[in-house]
Amino acid sequence: MQEPNPGPAAVLTDEQRATFCSAGLWMAIIGWAELAFGLLAGLYWLLAALGVVPGHELGTSLTEWSVPAAQVIGSGVIGILTLIAAQSFRRAARDPASGLPTVTAAVADLAELYERQFWVVFVLLALAIGGALGKWW
Repeated sequence: MQEPNPGPAAVLTDEQRATFCSAGLWMAIIGWAELAFGLLAGLYWLLAALGVVPGHELGTSLTEWSVPAAQVIGSGVIGILTLIAAQSFRRAARDPASGLPTVTAAVADLAELYERQFWVVFVLLALAIGGALGKWW
């Protein structure tokens, strides 16, 4: 026999809250890793631009600077959005009264993260194609 739909006033079970907590933890780990790698890439890029890193000097043309800069900025943006989504999932896990509105907000943050990731990848791809065409032309 199928259980009746509990409606929007229903709260998450302990198992569901544990799943949200685990998902939030892993998203937070990934978000911090994205920020750390973006920071390290940015630092390396800056040191190469200053000529501190031997053999890895960056050129002066815009195409040589645009892709590394976009990667560093994109990594930071995606890292922050991942941390926001992780916080939403962990908020749903912490609150024993979490229900449909909290879950909906967490899933909306996750959907926004995926949408933003798509646009960042699209911009990076456009920059890479533009740079390759610029060198070829």
